[in-house]
Amino acid sequence: MVVLGALVLIVVITVMLALVLRSDKPTLIILNATPFSVAVRGNRIVAVGEEAEKLKAPVMINAQGRMLSPGFIDSHCHPLLGSLLTHGPVSNLGECTNVSDILTALSAFAASHSADTPCIGMLAPYTALNRTLLDSVLADRAVIVMSYDVHSAWANTVALQIANLLYPANGTEEMIPRDKDGKAIGLLKEPASYGALFPQMGVAGAVLSHRMSGLLTLDDPRVPDIVNNTVLRGQLLEFLRAGLLDLAAEGITTVHTMDGDRQSLSLYDELASTDKLPMRIVAAATMSTTDTDVSKVIIADRIGTAEDMVRCTTAKFFMDGVIETKTAYVISAYPGEPAGYYGEPFWSRERFITALEIADKAGLHVVTHCVGDAAVRHTLDCYEHIFKTQPEHVRRWQIEYIELLHL
Repeated sequence: MVVLGALVLIVVITVMLALVLRSDKPTLIILNATPFSVAVRGNRIVAVGEEAEKLKAPVMINAQGRMLSPGFIDSHCHPLLGSLLTHGPVSNLGECTNVSDILTALSAFAASHSADTPCIGMLAPYTALNRTLLDSVLADRAVIVMSYDVHSAWANTVALQIANLLYPANGTEEMIPRDKDGKAIGLLKEPASYGALFPQMGVAGAVLSHRMSGLLTLDDPRVPDIVNNTVLRGQLLEFLRAGLLDLAAEGITTVHTMDGDRQSLSLYDELASTDKLPMRIVAAATMSTTDTDVSKVIIADRIGTAEDMVRCTTAKFFMDGVIETKTAYVISAYPGEPAGYYGEPFWSRERFITALEIADKAGLHVVTHCVGDAAVRHTLDCYEHIFKTQPEHVRRWQIEYIELLHL
């Protein structure tokens, strides 16, 4: 009798759910799709197949036999940065192969934009670019060139002067090389070195500042305020939405953005709350190398007013840089460098484990940028420590960008 009663209850609940779904009027119906028609209300499927075809909705689409499939999920993306590149006031240097190409492209950009528009180039290859070469074509306005991997920047004299980096502080020689007179040659390695270049560089500078804000720390005063500056925020929202629509046109319905902070995430939240966000956003908040208070990102988990369209579930760490600038942490010493130079991990074992414990306690997923084989080993060792000392649940933490492995 107990079993029979349970079965009856299950049947009753199933019928009730079916009635609820049927009475839930759809807002969109896609007919004649392969494998079947679908009726949708908001972001929920309410009927499929013949049941969907019996319903009516304000928007009816005839798929004419086309394939209907789940949307794509981009598991590692930088939408704000990509939107700046495709729709913002920057010079795309992705097709350049040498210094001459870069200088020509920058000159053309400057000629087509007003004098008060900072000249910022993106996606540049690693070349022998320097401050003097940039000055030779544009000496009267700030010029900043970003490498394709966003781990290096080159700046002209004006840009360095604005950032107070023309004569770098002692102890920064490795990250900001200088000439025999003590002047920066124009190359700046890693965001912690070039971050000071961007805060006064308009909307493009604001994006790039927030791209590295985890490395400057979330509350660094150098990071432009994109919440209360309505003009700047309006520009950012405009080209961010344009970039997201580009992604949506390719069938992407969920994006895992890998460079979030509280202010940049608020842009997605505003788009969601005004029904202008064309996909779900799952954010990873970049953690500062100088601040282990991972709990700061938990505020981002409260972001999302349009049916859970925006969430922050992940803490992202940088363990090293890249091979090109010899900032990757490697097991074998770099050739041509002083004996024993291997790069350095951005996080010591003690500080990294402390930060991981805080992230884990907060229920956050963890992603760590590692390029060098020593960085990979160091990170895995720290992950293993957490897994062994706190085995209460399964974690699927990630390592991104691996270029070298020591087996």
